[in-house]
Amino acid sequence: MSVNKHRLSFGEAEQLAIKATAFITEDKSRLERFLALTGWTPEALKQDTGRTAFLAAALDHLAGDESLLLTFASNSGTDPTLVGHALRIIENS
Repeated sequence: MSVNKHRLSFGEAEQLAIKATAFITEDKSRLERFLALTGWTPEALKQDTGRTAFLAAALDHLAGDESLLLTFASNSGTDPTLVGHALRIIENS
């Protein structure tokens, strides 16, 4: 993601959250851990994946686990500091 990390737009933050969601859901163990820690259910995921609360939960989950965050950043070519910036933007929208 080639954006100024201090000036993400809401759309850029949302796109990063969608990437984070895909990263979490593409691996069964990551998904199970996310569900266990956040309280989201598979049914709610199917209904709420576009909702702001879910996007914030995905970013918050990454931000709360440094190892997972660094794996996501490495796999997606994303500066890991962007996750926190995106989370704040989404939470404040």
